[in-house]
Amino acid sequence: MSESYVYAISDGVNIKVGVARHPEKRVKTLSTGNANKLRLLGYFSGGFKVEKEIHRAHTKVRDNGEWLYATIELVSYLNEMISDKHIVIEDGKVKAYLKISTSMPHNP
Repeated sequence: MSESYVYAISDGVNIKVGVARHPEKRVKTLSTGNANKLRLLGYFSGGFKVEKEIHRAHTKVRDNGEWLYATIELVSYLNEMISDKHIVIEDGKVKAYLKISTSMPHNP
């Protein structure tokens, strides 16, 4: 049995947090019935227990089902969990960028 991941997908305004074995395929499936362009912000190990904890912690910002309003608290949590991306909110839109290391390589 393959591992399940907690994923974060955005429609540009809100963020969907869910669980899938193949997050890349999940964004394609969700895109079929959605008028907005969906983008995979990232994913991390966890499964249903972690997903439920996230939804429970952010219940006040639930928009619809697994979709949550993109609050600073939610984005900060996702940035801690997703190792290679940095999610930001700019002008009310959700954007994700590859994280850039601020540490300089040590030159002996």
